[in-house]
Amino acid sequence: MIPIVLSLAYCIVSIVMYLNMKKLLDIKLEFNFLKVLVLSIPFGLIYLLPSSDSILINLVYLSIFGSYLLLSFWLAINKKYV
Repeated sequence: MIPIVLSLAYCIVSIVMYLNMKKLLDIKLEFNFLKVLVLSIPFGLIYLLPSSDSILINLVYLSIFGSYLLLSFWLAINKKYV
């Protein structure tokens, strides 16, 4: 419950800061929400994977999702997908 509340609080703070800074600066955020959603869906799969006490399996999970995170950053920076 605490992580959900913290995530919502950070989201609200980010929105408030964006709106307040937009009054001072001309900020334009251009993104397609559907594409961002498609890129973020695989991160929810971590909750569907079986829990394990093996460090090797946990390192495999970490490397797979870390590689996907780096790939999504690369796609977002190069404007090829987002």
